[in-house]
Amino acid sequence: MTGQAVLEEILSGPAETAHAALAALVDSSRDVDLRAFVGDALDALGANGFPATVRAFDGLARVVADSMAGNPYHAPGHAADVVASALYLARIERAKGGDGFPNARQTLVLLAAALGHDCWHDGGGNVCPETGRRVAFRLERLAARETAQHMRGIFTPAECAQIETMILATDPAYRRQLGALVDLAYEAVTLSAEELERLDVPAPLAAIAQDRDLARLCGLLADADIFPSTGFGYAQCARQARRVEQEMGCETDAVDDTIRGFLENVVGPALLTRAGAAHAGSRRAIGEAVGTRVPEGPAANYPALFEGLDPPDWRAARDTMRVTLTRRTESVTITKQGLRLSRREGQLLSIARAEPGGDVRVIRAPKAVAPSDRPLPKRPGDHRAGGERTGGGRGSPRPRARHDALPLARNRTPLPAG
Repeated sequence: MTGQAVLEEILSGPAETAHAALAALVDSSRDVDLRAFVGDALDALGANGFPATVRAFDGLARVVADSMAGNPYHAPGHAADVVASALYLARIERAKGGDGFPNARQTLVLLAAALGHDCWHDGGGNVCPETGRRVAFRLERLAARETAQHMRGIFTPAECAQIETMILATDPAYRRQLGALVDLAYEAVTLSAEELERLDVPAPLAAIAQDRDLARLCGLLADADIFPSTGFGYAQCARQARRVEQEMGCETDAVDDTIRGFLENVVGPALLTRAGAAHAGSRRAIGEAVGTRVPEGPAANYPALFEGLDPPDWRAARDTMRVTLTRRTESVTITKQGLRLSRREGQLLSIARAEPGGDVRVIRAPKAVAPSDRPLPKRPGDHRAGGERTGGGRGSPRPRARHDALPLARNRTPLPAG
């Protein structure tokens, strides 16, 4: 099967054969010519008729292939895997969302970010070779800068900024924060700067909280980055894990330990997007194979969030993104990434997040009712609804005078003497 045939199957074939075509590509991607593969992707997307676009993507593919050559895992074949996975997940997301996201332009932006997301990867992590200390976004900044530079001729400055943010968001150290932002995007919720601090979102990723489409694009790229290891069962995951061990110089006979660490510390309880959640069965099968705890949804992963609620039978719906329950007058939504959102009559009241230790962190507290908004207590003899008093406020009805009240003489003109 040629690269173009594989990509066309991924983009438009039946779901089962599209997944099988992607699996076959991941099996053989170390032999893929990245530049030719990217050209095939542009053909499949109908973008090959624009010379500037073809030149920009070919130039980036050349730099990516040269800069990643020699890495056992972060090799040009990994870039091809992520490009194909991103296009596949975008197709699933579009089918599940119902709002046309991602559209053709957004898919092209996603393709650029997927192609360049590991450009200049040196085979190490985000640890500075000179100091031995972790530097946030060390490798992602290199890739983001290179990718945006190649794409400036065909994308707007805003789109190039999106590409940079999407690549920065692939830093696995911040996957948990990204998961929360993607969940909030699905719930159409934005956060203030103070709330972002409570969620531990670093400044380079703050823009994600204000742009629903950007959050979902970031989620798709982050899921595509690990999909070659999570989307095709244990055997493929073990193959990828051995490449990671070789790249890090820590090859062992216990590859299952590497997989367990990957599932628990990188993947987390679930993939981030609707498209990723549709393939949760593979992630669960891998977990069962290596003996790690298999997520069964929010009720099992975040028991503290269900305080005061009757957890549903989550096993019957464990691959969905969220569950909504009712408590008295409130509607409570628990998401797969551990957020709890309380609403009343459609208005968001509060947001909380489950912490790894079992505690619950409040991200947005319910607003206290201002004194002026509280109904006054009903007094004896007060027959108005809600116990409201009359008088005392501008524009309120004048109180009725009592029979023994005397008019004030002050500031009145005296009557003439008769």
